[in-house]
Amino acid sequence: MGHKYVHMSVIPKPKKFIGALFSLYFLSTVVYSQEIPHLDTLTSHTGLKMYLLQHGEDSVLTIRLVINGGKKNETKCQVGYSDVIQRLISETLKNKWNRTVEKEYWLTCKLIRGQTIVSGNCHRQNLDKEMAFLSTTLSRLPFNREQIDVIVASICASYHPETISEFKLSTVYRNFLLFGSQHPMGRNYCQYQLQKALPGQLREFYESHYTPQKTSLLICGNLNLRLTKKIITKHFIKWRSLHTVDDEERDTDRITPLFKGRQIALVNKTNATQCLLKWVQPAPGSSSPEQLAFSVTRDLFNNYLTSEIKKTSPGGLWVKSPVYAPGFFELNGVASHSMIIAAIHWFDTLLQHFQKTEITETVLEELKQKLVATYRNNSTPERVLTFYDPLTYDFDQRTNYISLLSRIGTLDIQHVIKKYFNADTYQLIIVGKAHVLSTQLNLLNHVTNYQTMDFETCDEACKEVVIVKCHCMDCWRRGQCHLWRFDPSEKDAIKNAKSRAKASMKQ
Repeated sequence: MGHKYVHMSVIPKPKKFIGALFSLYFLSTVVYSQEIPHLDTLTSHTGLKMYLLQHGEDSVLTIRLVINGGKKNETKCQVGYSDVIQRLISETLKNKWNRTVEKEYWLTCKLIRGQTIVSGNCHRQNLDKEMAFLSTTLSRLPFNREQIDVIVASICASYHPETISEFKLSTVYRNFLLFGSQHPMGRNYCQYQLQKALPGQLREFYESHYTPQKTSLLICGNLNLRLTKKIITKHFIKWRSLHTVDDEERDTDRITPLFKGRQIALVNKTNATQCLLKWVQPAPGSSSPEQLAFSVTRDLFNNYLTSEIKKTSPGGLWVKSPVYAPGFFELNGVASHSMIIAAIHWFDTLLQHFQKTEITETVLEELKQKLVATYRNNSTPERVLTFYDPLTYDFDQRTNYISLLSRIGTLDIQHVIKKYFNADTYQLIIVGKAHVLSTQLNLLNHVTNYQTMDFETCDEACKEVVIVKCHCMDCWRRGQCHLWRFDPSEKDAIKNAKSRAKASMKQ
């Protein structure tokens, strides 16, 4: 790098001048050393959107296929359909991969924030083969009755009151409380609906909501752009929508959790040996103007939390590092039943003291440099795709990350602390033995009590309608009648059947 000389009419004080030069040199070195990926976008004739990020010289590529459909599309009579389909996709991919690809390069399928996401890595020379596998899986997903029965049984077993883990239970109630039972994201499970779901119903749900028009395929790495486009277009041309697809916003931040002050929920788990505590707090969405200031504040809070855990946390309280997601973040801890009030008081005090934290320019600069160092480590295709993800962030803003980060001031951090780290605005889910905790929790106001399976959101209106038709009263007494079974959506057929049944009884 050559030297640049700048004429300055005002000479700052020596210490500030040296600090400014150091900061400028540090940031310029980062920008110089960080390769910004080239983003190429394309939409196929079938509606599939492709985002190709060319970066680095690695022979391994990162693949992420995002279907903007799944759990968030479930009606009150389709609870759990997306879970079955997610497992069908996973098992179908696994069966194909078992025979041809090393295990560390398998693609996996997960449900994340209402979307269905397939992700993994592959060698560049295997891209053609893996795109063929992936497109065949999506266009010819098998809805085999025996396989579906096994999947449904496995899902139901994972929600059994005796076997469900405290952590999973707290996560299920987190969604239930954040979104409510009237929102697809708040409806977690209904055994009845899962067990009565027919392969045809699951296929119809899949064909309606898992379409190329709602799908984005992201690939990051050392790409041959022309060849990659050709491979994707060749294989995904056979995956076509069988239904008219309504236009939908692609912004997943619209699935926004709702916080109503300070809420505490106790979930009774009779075989719990300790209590699990999950504190859930609001956070900005990924597209929020406050997101970058929040990322700085997040690191400040992590450092503060680590220090306070060592110095002030009650004995017997174990706390894990916070987990951050667009719209909220959570802190998980484990404590004995006798320490619950002490743990709650400790966390409230921690937030109250953090609200009063004074942010100096020196501290802020250190936090920024830590984020810059993390930015510099975005060298693998997986990390580059996560950082620049064009479905989550504005790509142009991410390419100007250093410049935008430098503009964050202490007032921005104080604003974020006041807004998001507040002891009066959070949800706390406690999973433990209710009869042991009752005396302690009586000291708190407005604690909502739940039994383990209270989250099961089954709507009575979705149950199968059974109509009995008998020839006469004597046949009815002898049990010689016909049973007609209808899906609750078949309103006209149900009305006609009821009329015929009523007329037959009058004869």
